[in-house]
Amino acid sequence: MRVFIGCETSGASRNAFAALGHDVLSCDLLPAEDGSDRHIIGDMFAVLDALARRGWVPDLGIFHPTCTYHALSAAWAFNDPDFERYPGVGYHQKVKPGTLVGAARRAAREAAEADVERIKLLPFKKAVENPAGTIPTRTSLGQPIDNAQPKRVRRRRQQAHVPLVFR
Repeated sequence: MRVFIGCETSGASRNAFAALGHDVLSCDLLPAEDGSDRHIIGDMFAVLDALARRGWVPDLGIFHPTCTYHALSAAWAFNDPDFERYPGVGYHQKVKPGTLVGAARRAAREAAEADVERIKLLPFKKAVENPAGTIPTRTSLGQPIDNAQPKRVRRRRQQAHVPLVFR
């Protein structure tokens, strides 16, 4: 089976499928941490188009889009700062330099959601892995048909990543 792993740098998923004998490629904007020659650096949609032109179309795609703008753990950052309520900082906590907040974070979330919508349109089976968050409620993917992990697991007060499987 041909398997495409999108948004992965660790190589964990790629290596697991390769160990089972599958023809697998991974792709991310960053290089693979393990230096694999089965990893392509680039935009995953452009890479998928180029692979298709060469006759390589996956049977399955597994995608790990960045959870920064999908997770609910930082939902506070989608709000505009309220300096009246939180003098000096605008939020209930100090914001690290470089953190997107307010309109900029909302725009980044919309771009991330557009990527999920594009994943949905790909012509092969796919799974999207992300923590509980905005994907089921803010995109047309809707609720997952299957969770690879039936119970949500709390680890160090953070929710474990639960793969969402869509047809």
